Amino acid sequence: MQKNKDILHLAVFAGEILIKNGGEISRAESTMRHIIESYDIKDYHVYVLSNGIFANIESENSHCCLIRHVAFGGVNLERIAAVNQLSREICSLHYTPKTALKKMESCQKLQNHSIWERSFGSGSGCAAFTLLFGGNILDCLFALCFGSTIQPFLFYCQKKKLSRPFYSIATSAYITLLTILAHILSIPIHVDMVTIGCITPLLPGLTLTNSIRDFFNGDYLSGVIHMIEALLTALCIATGVGFIITLYHSLGGSPL
Repeated sequence: MQKNKDILHLAVFAGEILIKNGGEISRAESTMRHIIESYDIKDYHVYVLSNGIFANIESENSHCCLIRHVAFGGVNLERIAAVNQLSREICSLHYTPKTALKKMESCQKLQNHSIWERSFGSGSGCAAFTLLFGGNILDCLFALCFGSTIQPFLFYCQKKKLSRPFYSIATSAYITLLTILAHILSIPIHVDMVTIGCITPLLPGLTLTNSIRDFFNGDYLSGVIHMIEALLTALCIATGVGFIITLYHSLGGSPL
């Protein structure tokens, strides 16, 4: 009885880490099944959604069931890779459930990159996208500067526990405001190029990709949930940009 509970908790914990860090539904379900089956359990059920996990293990003397709500927590590919590797080790090395659970906890504790590393990566990405969309060197330099402030701004919004739609609107409005202020100061940048380059890292690319994968894998409910989240995020970004541009023109601003 207790062993089955530990196995079920281990499998659900692995699925939770995968979903919370950007893993697709099929990956979470497959990982959970492999972990449970590695302990010679045949009678079980696993059902994973984009924000929840339902799993049970049945035997002659016991029936264990576990339901867990999972909130999307961002993207951390290192944690996903660590869980994938650990699941392979569980299947091949046959760890005890408690040993495997301790190792799974260490996967969850893998830290994100520092705020400074993420800021540099964000700024570099914004500059690259600006160049890709037709910006010049000056546009890239300003995109690098503006893009480097996105991660600290997002970190502040998340620290204040603001909702995801709100900080998507706030961040896109903040970037648009910075580019328009540079335009007002007569700095010869292309406002559209810099703005588009800087908001591109905010776009829900992973969420949209996971949605399409879910549809192809037959996980239609999760696919719809991910698709709605992606479309809502894109709408929020457009709202933030459009609001600042409309406000600028309503105050008599010159053509951008």
